Amino acid sequence: MINSRLNLSFIKNNFPSILSLLRILAAPIFFYLFVNNFFGGAIIIFILAGFTDFLDGFLARKLDVDSRIGAYLDVLADFILIIICFGAMVFQGWYPLLLLPLLGAVFALFLLSSPFKELIYDPLGKYWGGFLMLIILLSLLFPLPLLREYFLISILIFTVLSAVSRIIFFLHPKRI
Repeated sequence: MINSRLNLSFIKNNFPSILSLLRILAAPIFFYLFVNNFFGGAIIIFILAGFTDFLDGFLARKLDVDSRIGAYLDVLADFILIIICFGAMVFQGWYPLLLLPLLGAVFALFLLSSPFKELIYDPLGKYWGGFLMLIILLSLLFPLPLLREYFLISILIFTVLSAVSRIIFFLHPKRI
């Protein structure tokens, strides 16, 4: 009886992090499907991965098991998924290669400007990952070159604004 309670407690306390790990595991599956032109499968994997992103945060708050390590794991899972998805799109010629280091630099800025015990959320940065996920989804659902040009411009604008916002907010932080 005690052992089953411990197992349930372990699952409850770690379920949001398990969902983040599933998102990390979904990234190479997406890459494989996308670069091999299995776009329907890639869309399904991406939607499921996006759902885990929503669900892990929701459950962490609902079950009151949020932690700084879990928050970092969530950001890391988002970073891996986003970079791998855009990497697949770069591989297929959908987006330019220079997009990847730009996205990596802004993720690095987020991680480096957040002390391990306290994440700092700037006004734009907390929406940046969701915005990139939306752009990936729209790119998948509407794979038109002209739309991708508009998506790229919007990524560049939002990314620069997010990075500037992050730097300003880091210099004058509001810690959560």
